[in-house]
Amino acid sequence: MNFTKIAVLTAAVVAIAGLSLVPSAFAISGSQTSQLRIEKDMPEQIVVGKPYAYTIRVTNPSGCQLDDVLVTEKFPGGYELETASPQASGTAGETAQWNLGSMKPGETRTITISGKATAVDSFVMCTKAVHSQTLCLGPKLGMPAILLEVIDTEDPVQVGGIEKFYVTVTNQGNAVDENIVIRVSFEENFDYVSSTGPTQGRAQGSRSVEFAPLASLAPGHKATWEVTAKAQSTGDHRTSVKLTSDALKRSVDETESTHVY
Repeated sequence: MNFTKIAVLTAAVVAIAGLSLVPSAFAISGSQTSQLRIEKDMPEQIVVGKPYAYTIRVTNPSGCQLDDVLVTEKFPGGYELETASPQASGTAGETAQWNLGSMKPGETRTITISGKATAVDSFVMCTKAVHSQTLCLGPKLGMPAILLEVIDTEDPVQVGGIEKFYVTVTNQGNAVDENIVIRVSFEENFDYVSSTGPTQGRAQGSRSVEFAPLASLAPGHKATWEVTAKAQSTGDHRTSVKLTSDALKRSVDETESTHVY
């Protein structure tokens, strides 16, 4: 009577983070998800002395490139490695390594290993995948410096008269400032009429207007808004302008004096 020698195989994935098993169309399957995902498929049983093949798939599921990806496969004592595709970068004793280099986001690399069991046993093939981690940081170059100016065109102005105010923002620094917002407010002596400028104004009641954010202001550049108001009563009036931007931790405030008679 002839007996067939059977070796029972187990696919093991060495976890870099946690280990999770997922269903597979293959007899044995394991997967590990961190910045690298490892999947491994092999037959559940093989015959001692008969060659068989199994596969290792390494995937980069992250949104960035991973560098210096190194896959290590550790074989049990009763296993004889015959071929591998791609060829291993190095082998030593019961270990083989593949240097996969850089892997783009979503990229998958497959390693196919062929060999045979040389003894009746239950043994485990362990796969480990690692990569180098690089953290890139750098300071911002330059700094914006914002100058806010507001002027009137008629002073004094008579009740019922029309006054134009010009609000100018200048970037005196050496870096771009972004999301610049201008708000102009009047006291009881004036009512808002209209406005023009690089961004659209929206009235906030009868005595103020706020402009949509100016996306950016490059170094050495300026932007000017024109605001028209109507004088309503006599007095020493103050027009208030408030500026905010991404570069400013606090608002910049400016006022302009206009006499109404």
